[in-house]
Amino acid sequence: MSAYTLESAIGTLGNRVLQKTKIIHDSLGKAGEEYVRKNQHGEKALLADIECESVVLEILKRSGLSMLVHSEEHGKVFLGIGKPEFTAFLDGLDGSAVYKKERGSGRYGTMLGIYKGNDPDYGDYLFGGVMEHSTDRLFYAVAGRGSWVVENGRKSRVRTAQADSLNPAEVRMQANTHFDWLFDSQVITGMLSKLPGFEYKSMNCSAVHVIDLASGDTDVMLEATRKGNLEFAAGFPLISEAGGILMDIRGRDLRDLKISEFGQDGYYPVIGLANPGLRQPFLDLVKAAEKTQK
Repeated sequence: MSAYTLESAIGTLGNRVLQKTKIIHDSLGKAGEEYVRKNQHGEKALLADIECESVVLEILKRSGLSMLVHSEEHGKVFLGIGKPEFTAFLDGLDGSAVYKKERGSGRYGTMLGIYKGNDPDYGDYLFGGVMEHSTDRLFYAVAGRGSWVVENGRKSRVRTAQADSLNPAEVRMQANTHFDWLFDSQVITGMLSKLPGFEYKSMNCSAVHVIDLASGDTDVMLEATRKGNLEFAAGFPLISEAGGILMDIRGRDLRDLKISEFGQDGYYPVIGLANPGLRQPFLDLVKAAEKTQK
């Protein structure tokens, strides 16, 4: 199978499974809000979390592909026969807390990323997507073909904003402050302290932060590593194909880092920027703040 045909097939498969999760989400109704068991991290999982993942795993299994899936609720799942040729990253319902409070109206979604090989770098992506259930919008990216949104049956290209500076009065920033509360950390708070004067919003959902950056609604995203980094593995293709970058606090592009290694041993900052031209201005802001804080 040629690279073009492979990417096309994976893209079609990825979109199909994410669209199926919307059907599951809607069919569950209020029952989806029930806590049914603990996941691999010892956290209580909602029925919607589990069922959205289950349908994705079932369809991926039926595809016949040899694949290792890293999932939030089901852990590691091997599909197919032999050594995995692909690696997938799945979060059945990112933003569960929002779902629990505002099912059907709040912003949350199912996230899926599919990569080449069994130990990929972030740059080895084939597909990444988010199904935002309450708006019935499917955001997806296929390697080399851009990022797109399907809404009301119509497909449109999405691109990041083209901000050329980091003026506090103009920059639109989202910061996952919910992370610090959830994990009892100071990672996001610490980053914000290095960006005095900048206003920000927190959507309490990494999936929303990813699609808002990819679609040009924000310029800067502040996140942090945790629990296998499923959100970044699913979101990296969307942001990259739309024109943005994900980097660590040192300015290293995640593209060149192994998913299995980066940020797997703790909580570390991850910065999303609308375009590569904002990389150095951001690092300069952090460096200047660190000097004044000493």
